[in-house]
Amino acid sequence: MTIGIAVAGPLAGLAAFRALAAVEAVARGAIGGFVSFAAIAGDGALLRAETQRGGTGTLFTAGETTGVEPPPAFAQARLAVLMSSGPDRPSPLAQFTPGDAAVGLVTGHRLPNVPIPEGRALNIEVLAMLADGASPEQALALLEAYPEADAGVIALARDGRMAL
Repeated sequence: MTIGIAVAGPLAGLAAFRALAAVEAVARGAIGGFVSFAAIAGDGALLRAETQRGGTGTLFTAGETTGVEPPPAFAQARLAVLMSSGPDRPSPLAQFTPGDAAVGLVTGHRLPNVPIPEGRALNIEVLAMLADGASPEQALALLEAYPEADAGVIALARDGRMAL
């Protein structure tokens, strides 16, 4: 199972993390492996965390302790996305959750990072469309041009608007 989660609002980072932890607690199959997590912090910084194995149990650490919740900057972020599935995905894991602090964040499931004929990855093109002023709905209309793409995409604009 591949999962993409996007959250906008107070404590979005914590909500995204806990949503994935809840799925990991009940789901079976390709879950609890890699996580690519991106958030836009209150100060406008783009934050990233990732793990190849262990899901939410290894995404954040406190010293030698695993299985901890996100640090405050991540937890308090008002925009957050993540993508997760089984272990050992191609690096860099950030390719699954592209973001720009001035524009927004993108996540998805299956292969949102697949190149389209124009050369860029599908999810990168969606982010570029957001940067050019498209709404999340307009940016995701791009998928209509590629019905064979084995991907789902969620676009989260800097102002909190979202489409999938």
